[in-house]
Amino acid sequence: MIFGMLSKRGCLPVLFFVCLFPFGCSKSSEVSFEGMLSVNGTDLFVNILGAGEPLFVLHGGPGFSHDYFLPHLEPLADDVKLVLFDQRGMGRSSVELDSASFSQDLLIEDIEALREELGFEAIHLMGHSWGGIIAMHYAAVYPENLASLILCNSMPATSEFDELLGINFARVYERQTTEDLEPLQKAVEAGSRDIALHERLMQLHFRPSFYDTSDVNKLHLNLSDQFFRTQALLPFLEPREEPRPLLPELKKVDRPVLIIRGEIEAIPLESDLRLKETFQDAKLVNIAEAGHFPFIEQPELFREVITEFLNRTP
Repeated sequence: MIFGMLSKRGCLPVLFFVCLFPFGCSKSSEVSFEGMLSVNGTDLFVNILGAGEPLFVLHGGPGFSHDYFLPHLEPLADDVKLVLFDQRGMGRSSVELDSASFSQDLLIEDIEALREELGFEAIHLMGHSWGGIIAMHYAAVYPENLASLILCNSMPATSEFDELLGINFARVYERQTTEDLEPLQKAVEAGSRDIALHERLMQLHFRPSFYDTSDVNKLHLNLSDQFFRTQALLPFLEPREEPRPLLPELKKVDRPVLIIRGEIEAIPLESDLRLKETFQDAKLVNIAEAGHFPFIEQPELFREVITEFLNRTP
């Protein structure tokens, strides 16, 4: 069997032993820091919870913030020092940027600069959705500063899955209902700059990617007043030249890798299988009754999977 299907009715046996040293369950989570940090020529909004080995978490989008991880990831702060932050030009981080100061390369360097600023020798790094791409690039560039890599519902590392990705998204989107979505869409197309309206529209667009579509109301995007300035920056993330192939670089990564996906995830299974085959030491876990946000839909199972993996990381 290539990957395990975890469900509320039956977990992989090892998941019952999650309170092992050094990631024990006896620590109490605490807010270590919340605010702006100046790193790599910009100001990032950083939220640090708990104590222990550092787990940096990269949000998706691009253009979102770390807010949608909360409160769902907070229990992990009993096991690790959880380092959440809004990536450059996004969320509550500074948007005082231009085409020369906003690029994928700078997003990768920001992670390294933040690691140095916080004084960590090595970090565990988790990327969700689009954030998985940034996490993989960091792993390729700075493998020596990586303790482990977690890819949660990550976008594919190669364009060869683009066609299948489109087919899968269309299939998943068949679960969408439009009566409450269409009025919001029309208002946006008419030029509305109501942040609450944009936030609700974006939230509803994710509805079909939840196993239980009502769980979309647990997705808190918390768009900031800087949202529209962030949107204006996003085109600068487009590569200025043909990107180097990522998979050959990932073959050199010798750190433990955990790949997580949800049962109804639109991102092709073939993409995750390719990643599993590419990394030297990778495990693939499929969480049942979940889609693109397993930490929202199955929070207890998600924590068990993460903690079991970290307990077995040297």
